[in-house]
Amino acid sequence: MTKDEVLKMALEALEADPLEMVADVDGHMVFLKDKAITAIKEALAQEQEPMAWISAGPARMIHWTSDKPAYGDDWVPLYTTPPQRKPLTLSQKQRLWSSVGDKPTLKDRVNAYGLAIEAAHGIKE
Repeated sequence: MTKDEVLKMALEALEADPLEMVADVDGHMVFLKDKAITAIKEALAQEQEPMAWISAGPARMIHWTSDKPAYGDDWVPLYTTPPQRKPLTLSQKQRLWSSVGDKPTLKDRVNAYGLAIEAAHGIKE
């Protein structure tokens, strides 16, 4: 469902009789307002598309579409709001801990683990 469809559904729910019911796709009867609230929450949770792309090269060109340019590999997405990062699962954390390998000290291993977590979230210096 697109954001425009969700907005139309929300508007319809706001304009409707507060007790108006609709049949859900599963055959359950639900309030129109509740269906709109669920759709809004799902739309907000979706991955956000970039509004533009900027070249990380010396030219610093901007491509003003949500589609990544087909030429060059140095494009970085630009968002109206930063995408939400989801927490790593326990298995992802364990895999990262194992990937840092043996370091001379525990401090070095913990620092490497922190850098691995940042890299997994796309955080760069």
